[in-house]
Amino acid sequence: MLILVEIMITILAYFMGNVSPATILANQAGFNIKKAGSGNAGATNVLRTMGPKPAIITLAVDVLKGLIATRLAFNLMINVINSPSITGGGLYVEHIYLVSAWSALAVFLGHVWPVLLDFKGGKGVATAFGVIIATNWRMAVLTLFVFVLVVSISKMVSLGSIMAALSFLVAYLKYGFKIARSISVAGASTDYYLRDAVPRFWLRILPYILIVVILIFKHRSNISRILKGEENTINLDF
Repeated sequence: MLILVEIMITILAYFMGNVSPATILANQAGFNIKKAGSGNAGATNVLRTMGPKPAIITLAVDVLKGLIATRLAFNLMINVINSPSITGGGLYVEHIYLVSAWSALAVFLGHVWPVLLDFKGGKGVATAFGVIIATNWRMAVLTLFVFVLVVSISKMVSLGSIMAALSFLVAYLKYGFKIARSISVAGASTDYYLRDAVPRFWLRILPYILIVVILIFKHRSNISRILKGEENTINLDF
């Protein structure tokens, strides 16, 4: 029963990722976002094709769906493990973090490869940032700082996104145990958290590794252009 509930929560996160504000706004404007600009259903392409206001809306919704899906999974699992009818009275604290982490990956995959949109989504940067906010706000601040710094120097959003993702992963690997235990759960002792610590840690960290790997993979064409000195830049003159 517990496994079934956890699978359902993860599937819910995936379909939350399928919500594409870029596609919706473009359809309302009378064109297909996948055939305009870079063909990417994300805030940067919306900015190029529709302007600042739709881009801000797209960015906000994409961030929020990552944040909400990850946090919702966490909160739902707290209720689940406190339900004897589902857990049989057992204490499954580690499942809170595991399901939250895998739901984070699920909402990201739902954005990048949405089944409701023929598996053609965005690159996942904004949704990944929402996931990071839900996971640990300090890591989100670090990630945002790296992104702004790199973009301000290079004027390349793609490079900023890649470096920000890598900075988060390095920080999360370093402080992973502390982050996983950052929200205390009544009845869970330190010994409980540390039991089989290494495999539990990697089961929690693997979804975030996959998010970063996929995000970089989705930027492979950008990386190629960066290496050739042909990547698109943005105007930061205000």
